[in-house]
Amino acid sequence: MQCNACVCKRQFYAFAGARNQIGLAYLDGFGTVRSDIEAMGWIRMAAEWGSLRGQLDYLPMASGLRLVQRISAPQASLAQAMVWTAKAVVENGNDTAAAYLAREAKPICNNSVKKHRQALNDRRWAECEKCTGLTKRELFDGSGLTTLSAYFDETDMPHIFGAGNGWSILHYAVLSGSQSAAKFLVETLNAEVRILSWHSETPLDIAIASDNEQIMDYLITRHANCRPHFSPGSCPLQNISLLRPGLIPETIYRILSMNNPVGIDVLSASIGRTPLINVMLNSLWRYLTIPSPKTLQLAHCFHSELIL
Repeated sequence: MQCNACVCKRQFYAFAGARNQIGLAYLDGFGTVRSDIEAMGWIRMAAEWGSLRGQLDYLPMASGLRLVQRISAPQASLAQAMVWTAKAVVENGNDTAAAYLAREAKPICNNSVKKHRQALNDRRWAECEKCTGLTKRELFDGSGLTTLSAYFDETDMPHIFGAGNGWSILHYAVLSGSQSAAKFLVETLNAEVRILSWHSETPLDIAIASDNEQIMDYLITRHANCRPHFSPGSCPLQNISLLRPGLIPETIYRILSMNNPVGIDVLSASIGRTPLINVMLNSLWRYLTIPSPKTLQLAHCFHSELIL
């Protein structure tokens, strides 16, 4: 009986996915001519039946087609669709959903993004504890770094943990926000700042994504003293859009001013987009066009890089 119930549930989700595909096909003009309202009705039904793709697509697509205004949807119906869209941000960090909420419901967007980042960090710390047997508090919250120095030595620094994103202990130190821990690992235990995770993330990428100006400044300085400055496969600007707007131009300038060029137009291994696309998706592109001498030189660097 339990097995039959599981099979039925799987079939139900399969039907939901099929409904979503039918709705998308109607929107693309396949089959009998259908109105946008009818096509979106299929997607709405798919979302109600549990299709994650339908839940993600429905409200941004309906809004883009101006159906929300045309059909005068009930408030309860819109509220449910808003819940689906926020869920897509919280659980999956979906850019399309986040962009819609940023336009239409900024407080909900901010709260959803905050929840997503917190959940992501919680998963990362759970992975760290699984690999080390130690919690974040035990490793990084003590001012004396007693536990960190007792459990790790120089031979551990090249090690990549076999869980999650495949980070080193330096990646986790940066995520913790402890500059003293990061400096201890780099300066005392000779941790390599250019070390790459399984997804080609450096500790600097984590500092930029965490919007930690002090650690970011420290790591950029350390990279500047390395030769080459970055390991092959690095994309040090991939998280640049997550910085506070005021820090973006200066950070880009410092990285691009290093001797060896970095791939500003290269798709990052972890998120599959170029840094510029990330900035545009986060609606921060306008901060790159401030007509100051440094940003003019930055524009020249971009131009030279793309030509080369």
